[in-house]
Amino acid sequence: MQMEIDALNKGSELIMPYHAPENGYFQELEKTKFVDPKELMLHTNVSDRNFYFLRVRSKTDEKNKLISANYVKIHNDFRYDALPSHPKSVYIKYYFNPTPNDRNLEFDMTKNLFQNLKDDEKPLAP
Repeated sequence: MQMEIDALNKGSELIMPYHAPENGYFQELEKTKFVDPKELMLHTNVSDRNFYFLRVRSKTDEKNKLISANYVKIHNDFRYDALPSHPKSVYIKYYFNPTPNDRNLEFDMTKNLFQNLKDDEKPLAP
């Protein structure tokens, strides 16, 4: 699910809600970035105003009803480098809740899945 920050930020200090929505998820998301050689202008649908909720590790029953899933929030947008001269890379700021069916996505640096990190590897609040 994609949302714009300004749409939710009115009247609240929160940039993103703490809980992922129950519905409204898409099967696919396509991001584009290219330079039109005629206009010499960058065209993209990547924006710092975009943020996302993902439902991953989803399990459904025989009637396609959701049984369990994990939830993720992505701050800002996907950043990627696809230039021929550089390795292809994707950069994201995200929070993954490892507890199945828990839609709470409050960023908590004390509950990081990675332990014993060096100072420069520790997560920062988005």
